[in-house]
Amino acid sequence: MREKEALKKLESYVLKTYGEHYAKNGLQAIDLIIANGYGIEHSMACVIKYASRLGKKEGADMEHDILKICHYGLLAMVALEKKEGAENGR
Repeated sequence: MREKEALKKLESYVLKTYGEHYAKNGLQAIDLIIANGYGIEHSMACVIKYASRLGKKEGADMEHDILKICHYGLLAMVALEKKEGAENGR
């Protein structure tokens, strides 16, 4: 799969998560975690968690788990941008 196709798949996955049961009014718990300054650490911990169990669970969907890993990587970037913006008065 080419990167452009993978990015489209990742975008679709991320946008879908905002319609799932743990998102209320377009707000996910991670939004609150980032707002309280723990976004980078939390997101990277999730990357480690999903990477360490990749393909090991019964009936594992490795592509889905990789999408989760990528999503949490993106969330870490969002948290970093927010943190740097706050430090620079943005």
